[in-house]
Amino acid sequence: MKQDVLELMKNQLEQVAHRLTVDNYKEMHEEVTRIFTVLESLSSMMDLKEEKPEIPAMPPLEPDIDLDAIPDFDALKTLENAPVVTYPQKSKTEEETAAVAELELPEKEYTEEDKKNGRVPLLFERRVKGGVVPEIAAFVPEKVVRNLDLQHGDKVYAKHEFTPHGAPTHYEYELAQRANPPQENDSIFEVNMGIVSYSPRDGGLVIERTIHSDRILHDGEAVVLPIQNDDLHMLDIKENDIVSAAFYRNNPETVRLRWKYPTEGITYEAPKKASFYKDNSSTEKAEVEQIFKGKKICVIGFEPGWASYKEEVEKRGGELLTLTGREPEATMRSTLFRSDAVVMILTHMSHKASIWTVDFCKQNAIPQDSMQSFGRTMFVETAADLI
Repeated sequence: MKQDVLELMKNQLEQVAHRLTVDNYKEMHEEVTRIFTVLESLSSMMDLKEEKPEIPAMPPLEPDIDLDAIPDFDALKTLENAPVVTYPQKSKTEEETAAVAELELPEKEYTEEDKKNGRVPLLFERRVKGGVVPEIAAFVPEKVVRNLDLQHGDKVYAKHEFTPHGAPTHYEYELAQRANPPQENDSIFEVNMGIVSYSPRDGGLVIERTIHSDRILHDGEAVVLPIQNDDLHMLDIKENDIVSAAFYRNNPETVRLRWKYPTEGITYEAPKKASFYKDNSSTEKAEVEQIFKGKKICVIGFEPGWASYKEEVEKRGGELLTLTGREPEATMRSTLFRSDAVVMILTHMSHKASIWTVDFCKQNAIPQDSMQSFGRTMFVETAADLI
């Protein structure tokens, strides 16, 4: 047996010599070392009595090896696919073994009981209005989407409630897992804080601007979004209401209203006439009291208002930090720790996020308060009281 293995190892050494190139000399050095390791193991197993000479490790070849000294490169090509003996892998450390085990953990297997009780996470996909859970062909109403603050790509639990005769099944939904990172449905265009107005040209109520912009731009062009009669009646829409809407990017005519905001506390400016933009540089501007000088004010929720809040905070000497309430906990902690005051817009963040924020701020003595409305003045007053 010893002689057979020895012959095999000699053949392997010959193959290594034939396959040796300037580019792979390090790899070949490792193969030679493994061959001698096998021979040493064989010698120990056979309990050889003769004294074994110490075999020095093969020194690495110098990078400036003489290429002319390597014979017949064309012949070497025929040996590229020569069979190679596979040797035992080096044993892994406990840390490496644990890391591999963690990566190779199988996905949790859900039982029939889990499925029956709706405890299997299912993918949620956002639609123009509401959303769907494709795996069970279920619709998620817009009210549920807002209450759970569901985003495209999140996973939900769907517990069966009842199935009306000839109608879709009703489910009770619960957030199971946030999409990480947050995702968006690229086929949908969203309009937040749109102002409902009457258009004589369209003969009805439309959305053509928001509280932050005089135009709604889609693919670089201003669009006017007509409101469907179903949405008008269902949400009791009137002129000057503030709404959230969405449509499929390839067809603005599919616009649907998602939500009507409470208008109490919302302030916005009507479009200004051209005369407003005349040069008034000679007029002295009233100085604004620097009540936030050197302070960091954090707002959570209501992304459409961040630009206006930033303007109000910075002109008073402060810095605005922003969170949606959907970030990973580590991000939330880091931002809140840097804040001198935290203002939550409750109608634009999940109930779970608001509870977590209040508890975290209390534990770390960070001043916090909440608002039900979105107005600039209310935001500045709330933050000022905290400071």
